[in-house]
Amino acid sequence: MRERLVAMTTISELLRGAGFDQKTVEVICEAYIKARKSSRDTNHADLVNEIIARRILSLAKRGERDPDQLRAKAELPVISAPPLAAMQYDCR
Repeated sequence: MRERLVAMTTISELLRGAGFDQKTVEVICEAYIKARKSSRDTNHADLVNEIIARRILSLAKRGERDPDQLRAKAELPVISAPPLAAMQYDCR
């Protein structure tokens, strides 16, 4: 329950003034909660969560209403990127 409350607080800050109806807000929140579960293992979970939230809102503004599609389209590029700490550079 606490996890849902934290997720709702974060996304609700971005939803203010967005003009979505209640059903769309529920779909957006469902997609965001599912996406947050996938992003927990990153070193920058707060940043990743904000990026995912903004992407979900952007997709919803363009008309996407399937929570699974919102989640998948919003998180894939963020989650699949390797953490910067794991990348090695040869800068000689």
